[in-house]
Amino acid sequence: MNPRKPSIILLLAACALGASLTANAADAASGNRESAPPASWHNQSLGTETVTGPNGAITTATALTANERMGATERTIAEPVAPGVYALRGWGIAHSSAIGAANGWIIVDTGDSTQTAAEMRETLERALGRKINVAAILLTDWHYADGTAAWLDEGTEIWGHEHLDHNRRAAGGVSVMGGYLNSRATAQFGVFHPATGPDAFPNALSFTPDKFLVVSSYQPPTKLFPDGQVIDLVIAGEPIQVAPMRTDTTDSVAFYFPQRRLMVTNFLVIDTIFNIYTLRGGAFRNPEILVDDALGRVQERRDTAGHPQPDAAGRRGGAGRAGALRRLGADHP
Repeated sequence: MNPRKPSIILLLAACALGASLTANAADAASGNRESAPPASWHNQSLGTETVTGPNGAITTATALTANERMGATERTIAEPVAPGVYALRGWGIAHSSAIGAANGWIIVDTGDSTQTAAEMRETLERALGRKINVAAILLTDWHYADGTAAWLDEGTEIWGHEHLDHNRRAAGGVSVMGGYLNSRATAQFGVFHPATGPDAFPNALSFTPDKFLVVSSYQPPTKLFPDGQVIDLVIAGEPIQVAPMRTDTTDSVAFYFPQRRLMVTNFLVIDTIFNIYTLRGGAFRNPEILVDDALGRVQERRDTAGHPQPDAAGRRGGAGRAGALRRLGADHP
């Protein structure tokens, strides 16, 4: 007699019993399926309702409001938003700003390419009816610095965070990180999506394939902002406060013009904040950075509460300089 046969028989019996129990459990559960909510892979805080955009894109209602909420336009314009202040819009997600200061023009961010920046400058000068002299370029972070040459005049200063040039070099070129960042940006901004139809990008915040073929005229900053500090400067005769505002890169800053009650930043001052985990399947963004920034701003509010800054409507509160920056951002994206 084969001594292994009893073990085989017991194993088969156990499998049969297990199958029977599973089938009975499935039959019992099926009676409740109609009343149970359908299984879902996504976070329960997310909606599943879709709408169809003007270009045929199947998307969400929120995605269709992005153009209006972020100031993205279908045509290129130099839009006056305050006396002596122009928003340069219509060149995709990268907006630039122009401020007429006492000693020349200040340009905040220089565009996605040299050609884009040249078009921006031409559009601004056409709106003004005259040529301009650019006294200073201010960079909110390294993403928006590819059109620098088109804005340079004799003596133009280039201001940026002390880590800006390092971060740009680390993310570019032929490297593991460079390839990784380009591949996830391709997905995020729908580079290869069709212009129309269900798979089209739902708003004006997308890139086309020529995004990766443009000519950059980036130049490193000649004047640096120290990391993690709120500082007061006078640039081109214009008082400016510079504050750290780390978003998707650690060299991001905000510029507050106190005489104009105006803030310029690349931070999305709408009712959302970027995800700790990215939508692009990339490495997570360290939440400790966000916590540190939040605690730093709370401390700033305590330290400067005796000297609150007015917000865009002229109100005064106890939030201090950093709080004023955040409030102003809601009125001046």
